[in-house]
Amino acid sequence: MGEAFITRRSSTAKEQKTIFNNTPMVAVKTLQNALSLGRFDMAVASDDEYIAFLCGLDGYGRPVSNLDIFTRSGQHYVAYWPDELTDMAAVIVNNWLIGICGRGSDSVGTKTVKRWHMYNAIRDSGIPISMSTITQYDPLYGACAAPFDDGIAVFGGLIADGQAYDNAWKYSFLNQKDYSNNAGFSALFNLPTPRGFAAMGKLTSNGVMVCGGINQATNTVYSDVNVIGKSVAGSIGFSSRPALSVAQYKATQANIYTQGKTYLLVGLGLTLPKIQGSLVVPARIVPNIDVYACASEAQLQIDNNKHSSFTLPLEGNPTSAVALSFGDCVLYVVGYSNGVTKSKGYLVQLEPLRITTMEFNFSRNYTQGGVIGKDVGFLTGGNKNGQLSTDVEMIQLLRNVPIYPGMKYKVGSMASEETSNILTLHPLNDEIKLSGYMKL
Repeated sequence: MGEAFITRRSSTAKEQKTIFNNTPMVAVKTLQNALSLGRFDMAVASDDEYIAFLCGLDGYGRPVSNLDIFTRSGQHYVAYWPDELTDMAAVIVNNWLIGICGRGSDSVGTKTVKRWHMYNAIRDSGIPISMSTITQYDPLYGACAAPFDDGIAVFGGLIADGQAYDNAWKYSFLNQKDYSNNAGFSALFNLPTPRGFAAMGKLTSNGVMVCGGINQATNTVYSDVNVIGKSVAGSIGFSSRPALSVAQYKATQANIYTQGKTYLLVGLGLTLPKIQGSLVVPARIVPNIDVYACASEAQLQIDNNKHSSFTLPLEGNPTSAVALSFGDCVLYVVGYSNGVTKSKGYLVQLEPLRITTMEFNFSRNYTQGGVIGKDVGFLTGGNKNGQLSTDVEMIQLLRNVPIYPGMKYKVGSMASEETSNILTLHPLNDEIKLSGYMKL
């Protein structure tokens, strides 16, 4: 395996060096106090340029309307949604931020679906446009949504008593309130198992999967996996796929694109709390990851069979998890409730399966996050080092070793070191050995 190290020149340089090899490395930058308000249970949505953290619960458990938007460079914008909500679903599609349902301060869900053009949202200009409400159904929270067929698909959710719904809907991103269903809102069908807080992942432009979920009224967690797909003929239907390895809700979902196929990884969801004598053992993160794949056959969008399953080597009992998709790999970040145990990272690559473990220099729990355009990941919300936090962690993968102007370096079989006069990158592969240093 090729190696590289960059270090400060010193009599103890060997001890100070950082080793680079052909494993992508994770770089973390903290934006201190960047979030407008520390909170939990936000809706998170991202596209190729922005990530949005919408509404949520403040430190007193009250729904809020704060909207924090970040660019891939960390530039920050603050705006405010017209409603104070939590347990929302949200997507960014065709430059529109769409917020779906949610639960207010009275713990009752809402029927509202609203959209705000990102041009206006980053300027906190105007107000979001009210789209058609889910008029034939009770107010919902805990629904799931994903881009689908030049619009969005929405599934399930819970009502005030925790009863789960099984309905699926389709919205055009230009749908407006009081328009007919033909203007962009339509009820699709009922999936076999009603549930809320399911994971909804996209495998093709016309194929999404709904995985796991919970019915709080019956205290039941599910492992069901369903596909919502649009056929060549234009009809939209559903089918089932092999179940998740473990029943769970609020599972993470992430995509990997490698070896010419797109894969959906689902897992690290929550189990139900358990009663042991007079004690209640909190819900725990399951270590299982199930992998589904897009089909290579023209007549099928998503493979009928599960591609694979594996288990992450989780340490202890983490209580929260975030999945960050970086194209050909996924970084899972898990946190612990004690505020002391450092958050752990698991970088997963497929074909062949490879899991690289790491430890971060912070302890985060109930954290949420996402990735802008497979490039820059963001973690925020919840507790950090035992306290409600407004810090934001930006995460990137280093796939090349940067050589900066003024750095003395030596590559491979070079007879002597040289001084760089430009910024350049050397790939992390099996064929290169690089050493160098800068005066710091």
